[in-house]
Amino acid sequence: MFGSDRLRVAREFKGWSKEELARRADLTGAAIGQFERGESTPNTSTLDKLASTLEVPVNFFAVDADTGAEVGAYFRSLRSTTLTQRRRARAFVQYVHQFVASLEQIVALPEYRLEHLRAEDVPDGIDQIEDIAANTRRGLGLDDANPLPNAVRLLERHGVVMVRNYSGEAKVDAFSVPFEDRSLIVLSSEKGKHDRSRFDVAHELGHLIMHRPDEEATKRAEDQAHQFAAAFLMPAEGIRHELPSRADWRLLLRLKQKWGTSIAALLRRSRDLKMMTPLEYTNSMKALSARGWRRNEPGNIRPEEPTLLRRAVDVAGDDGHTVEDLAQRAALPLAFVSQLLSNATDPRPPVHI
Repeated sequence: MFGSDRLRVAREFKGWSKEELARRADLTGAAIGQFERGESTPNTSTLDKLASTLEVPVNFFAVDADTGAEVGAYFRSLRSTTLTQRRRARAFVQYVHQFVASLEQIVALPEYRLEHLRAEDVPDGIDQIEDIAANTRRGLGLDDANPLPNAVRLLERHGVVMVRNYSGEAKVDAFSVPFEDRSLIVLSSEKGKHDRSRFDVAHELGHLIMHRPDEEATKRAEDQAHQFAAAFLMPAEGIRHELPSRADWRLLLRLKQKWGTSIAALLRRSRDLKMMTPLEYTNSMKALSARGWRRNEPGNIRPEEPTLLRRAVDVAGDDGHTVEDLAQRAALPLAFVSQLLSNATDPRPPVHI
């Protein structure tokens, strides 16, 4: 068995063109094109050569499960991100989805519970987005007034799989893919930006709740996802009375620790909720830049790292399944699975009570 799209996914995971794969595998570009279009099938010797070159098991090409190759992704529209980089990141998440689908055959992951929260129509104003964010909080068991303790853990409990991106494309920001069985969120490779990472989680949740996937996100969709993230992490009812009317840095640092958002996001929220005038907001952002805080803010918050996959693998291990066994079952390279799990582990030491 040979799935032509499987060859394309493995090639794009490497970030190679058809010509580059052909050169490395000592084949012709025309042959690679024919294989990927399903016009011809490689013989056993050629298949072995392709598997070795792409560093995947031979049975990777025979996986007949639906890997969601045609499902769109919510990519950020970044001028510095090339189509090749996006394709490589997209292939990465297809590998992840393949592993999750295989893992679910032996471990029961949390039920996916976002589908019933999807908005019926794309919002056309900030008030609608505020309402959608409030409804989403309530649908996930949160109130309208208090900070969210851990955004990653909340979504993992509701069946969303999250991983860190290590596809090699550092310029690709966080993105999400709404597969039919469960959505995946890929966080950026920047582990040190904890407030940004937390906001990214809420941003991608906004896409999953409000939008339909598209390879190129529009500015309008990105703005809406940002507005959703702000309303989701900083609900108006809870934060409005705490926000300053002008830049009070000590207060903003305390609010950053409490709400888990950046000072820049707090200032923007203060403006959007009309606690701060547009002029004062502009002056505050200029002051933020003058302090060098646009790139590196003080008062970093605690990290939120995905743990669902690592815990699921631990459960599988209790039943006798090693990481090597899981990689083999998923028809994926052991190196990929090992790296995936190392990026899905909470780096903080556990507290046992």
